[in-house]
Amino acid sequence: MATASSAPRITLRPYDRRVRVRVGDTLIAGTTSAVECGYPLRQYLPHHDLRMNLLIRPETATIDPKGTCQQRQHARLLVLN
Repeated sequence: MATASSAPRITLRPYDRRVRVRVGDTLIAGTTSAVECGYPLRQYLPHHDLRMNLLIRPETATIDPKGTCQQRQHARLLVLN
C-alpha cells in the first residue's frame, strides 16, 4: 500500500525565457513572467499578460481546494492530445 509523501505534488518554478502565444499572425499572449510546472513541461501565464478579449470562456470549470479555474482558448486554436 502506498504511503503519503511529504513532497509537494506540483512544483512551480519561474520560467526564465520569454513566452509568446500566437494564432496565425495574432499575438494572444506575451510575457517574461511565466511559471513552469513539472512533467510534461507546461508554462502558465499571468492573466494580465493575456489578450482576454480574444479568448473564449468555457462552460465548465475545475474546482479544487485552492479555488476555481477556467481554462480559456482561442476559437482557432487546436488542442492536440
